[in-house]
Amino acid sequence: MPHSQTITIRLPEEEARKLTFLATQRRTTRTAVIRSALKALFDETFGSVTTSVSLNDAAWQALADYREYGPDEETKRKRQRFLEKHRGWK
Repeated sequence: MPHSQTITIRLPEEEARKLTFLATQRRTTRTAVIRSALKALFDETFGSVTTSVSLNDAAWQALADYREYGPDEETKRKRQRFLEKHRGWK
């Protein structure tokens, strides 16, 4: 996990016992239980960053072809003209 930060929290004994119980039941760590709960809260509050796109068969095949073969010659020419027109861009 890049750039993680350690956070210390104080829990009443009863909540700490419940957290330990949940971690034991799920065969995971208390940290993982807390992360899971925070993720659910963040997704609810800020929206999930995971999105899905539905493609019909033709669009799916076009995407697969593009990944395998790259852009067609016309697209390459358009890109080249654009780059020539905007040489100062970086």
